[in-house]
Amino acid sequence: SLYVDYFRGFVSKLPPGCHYLFYRDSQYSYTMYFSVDIQKSGNVISGYAPFYRLTLSNNYNNDIRFSTGMENFSENITTGMYYSDFSGLPDLRTGGYYETLSLIFTLCFIFLFALLFIMFRLPKHYRLR
Repeated sequence: SLYVDYFRGFVSKLPPGCHYLFYRDSQYSYTMYFSVDIQKSGNVISGYAPFYRLTLSNNYNNDIRFSTGMENFSENITTGMYYSDFSGLPDLRTGGYYETLSLIFTLCFIFLFALLFIMFRLPKHYRLR
């Protein structure tokens, strides 16, 4: 989405070794935490870190607020879509999660189409005249 691409630019500027967590925390708000002190324990990512928060107006007009600060957070990553550099989550630095899924889907579709095409065309080729 547009906002994921927007935050991808921030992530690309983070120094090596800096962890981040990006997610949609409500219908109209996106948050990214980033710090070397962020930790993952099981399905929970937590820490005390700086954040960027993008808040949209509730009718999607051009009223966009951007805020920054520091806060404690603890996010259970079992529900919702989270992006992070921790293993098991899509990474905004590579950005290949949805692109990989769409490529796999496309390749499967082409393979099935070719298989069905061969199955229905091949018998006509071997018919007795």
